[in-house]
Amino acid sequence: MEAVMKADDRPAWKIAVERFNVEFSWGSEVPHAWFWEAFGIAKPKADDPYLLGQKAQLARLDAFDAFSEALLREHNKMLVPLRTYGYKVVLPPEQVALAETLGYQDARKALAKLMRRVKHVDVEQLHESERRDQADALARVGRIRQFVIKTAKAR
Repeated sequence: MEAVMKADDRPAWKIAVERFNVEFSWGSEVPHAWFWEAFGIAKPKADDPYLLGQKAQLARLDAFDAFSEALLREHNKMLVPLRTYGYKVVLPPEQVALAETLGYQDARKALAKLMRRVKHVDVEQLHESERRDQADALARVGRIRQFVIKTAKAR
């Protein structure tokens, strides 16, 4: 997806970061419509062709990913989704705990996916050394998974 560019040759999402910091503060709730407008992307209408709507959705997602990453890295502001409304700017005292909780959830999901991929191998097609490698991989992933679970519970 190509970024929507504004008059000063910067991507619209970069300009939106500056605008966001002027218009919103910690704890603000920001509607989805603000992002569509700020990124310069027309929100698809119900009667738009499917592919046109998908293209707009993908362009918005690309812009939002870059926007939210820049907002976090450059301005230390984390956004969390508000179901059906938009996003909320997380208050600094809540950000560490929330980031940790979400990070552990992501890690558990990723490790569960990794475990499924390593576990569900047709071992009858493997040579003896490859079976040992698979068993070793299962053990390694299991240890990492246990560490993540134990660490998450300890906080």
